[in-house]
Parts: sequence; structure tokens; C-alpha cells
Amino acid sequence: MDLGIFNEFWDGVHPHHLPLLNLIDSGASNQWNLTISLQRLNAIVEKNPEQSVQEGVIALLAYHDWRSHLVACLVILRLPSSARSILLDHFWKRLSLGSWVCPQILVALSLVDRNFEMKAEKILHDGLAMYAQSLSVTDEQKSQGSSRASTPSERKTKAAIEFLLKNTLNDTPDSDSGGLIASRWKKRLLKLMELKSVAFYEIFISW
Repeated sequence: MDLGIFNEFWDGVHPHHLPLLNLIDSGASNQWNLTISLQRLNAIVEKNPEQSVQEGVIALLAYHDWRSHLVACLVILRLPSSARSILLDHFWKRLSLGSWVCPQILVALSLVDRNFEMKAEKILHDGLAMYAQSLSVTDEQKSQGSSRASTPSERKTKAAIEFLLKNTLNDTPDSDSGGLIASRWKKRLLKLMELKSVAFYEIFISW
């Protein structure tokens, strides 16, 4: 896979994406943990021109694996608003294609897209425009986090949106805990930003 400048985020030894999944720094390892993962992303963004970062985020979202989608969520929060604008459509398209980390994608979008509420309401009303014809069965399964048929991404997406728009958890047996995941990830993300305990968020630009 070619993920541009973000190829170096993974060192081939440690799963640096895993701490981003729950945003918990257990401190169990001094070789890979949340702080190290965020520092690695920060270093990549800092040393590369803005255009290269944008191209890298697009590559992360275009790839079918949920691990790269998760990394993209953290990177867009690190960028100034001027650099985010051209990336928003790529995040919404990834939602349409399906991703196992759709709750995390939606949390990130809720913080950076001024039109989030309108777009999210449209998904609740009209559903996702699934581009299944552009994905092979294997690719679609990988993007949704499973090697077999998994809970439809649309139901998980809608459950996450219900929480983000209405602050209510309406998870059902077939929504794969989308609302709960969005709730916990947003809470932990905002706590990190509030405390500024991780250098990655020190220049986070809010509205």
C-alpha cells in the first residue's frame, strides 16, 4: 500500500494505530502507546509541506483498511481550518464507502465541518450512498474491520449520528455499538484537548 508520507507512521514492528482506537494511554509499553502514536503523527505533519499532508490524508481515506481511516481522523484535527476544507468531502465519501471506525470519523467531522449537522441529518433521512460497486467484497470487509460479512456500516453510522446530534444513545443489536463508541471517543478526545496533555493537540484550532 502507498499511503504517501504516512507510510512511516507504521514501523513494521509496533501497532501504532491501536492506541488511537480508544484514545487510552495505558502506559503498558514504552515502545508503543498513545503518546508515542500522537508524537509520530505530529512529527510527520510538522516536517512535511501542507500539500503533502493533504495528499497523505486522501490516500489514508482511499485505502480500504480501517486502520488508515483512524489515522486520518487524528491528522485532520491537527490541521488548520484552511487545510481541512479540501479534505472534508473525502471523509464523507469514506463514510459512504463504509468503515469500521465510522463513529470516530463522525466525531472528527463534528469538530471540523461547519455543515456537519446538515450532512448528518441527511444521512439519517436518506441513508448512505453506498459505492459498493467500487469495492471488492474483500476490500469492503476489511474497511469495516472484519474478514467476514459484518454489521452494515450504515446502521453503525446512524447510531453514532444519533448520539452526536441528539446526545442520546439508541444502539440496537445490529448497530455494532456505534453510538457508545462515538460517545466514549468524543469524551476522551475532548479531554485530551482540554488538558493539552499531549503535544499533538497543542495547536488544535477550534471554531
